[in-house]
Amino acid sequence: MSHYILDGYEPRCTDTVTWKKWFDLANGVVARTEVGPDFVVSTVFVGLGPRWYPGRPLLFESEIVESGVFCVDCRRAHYSK
Repeated sequence: MSHYILDGYEPRCTDTVTWKKWFDLANGVVARTEVGPDFVVSTVFVGLGPRWYPGRPLLFESEIVESGVFCVDCRRAHYSK
C-alpha cells in the first residue's frame, strides 16, 4: 500500500509515519455540495493507493448521498486526480 498526503492540491507519495501524522490532523474533505434539499455530493482524499493497481492510484472518492440518510450502497466514484 502506498501512502499519500496532499501538498497544497497535489498528492505526494510519502512514508507511513508522515502519512499517519498528516492524516490525523488533516480534513480529508476536498469538496461538499448540497444539491437542493435532498442530496449531497462529497469528495474526500483517501490517501491510500494499492501497489497492485496499474496506472495512477485512485486517491479521491466522490459519493452522492441523500441528506441525513446513512447509505451503504451510495453511488461512488474513485479517481486519481
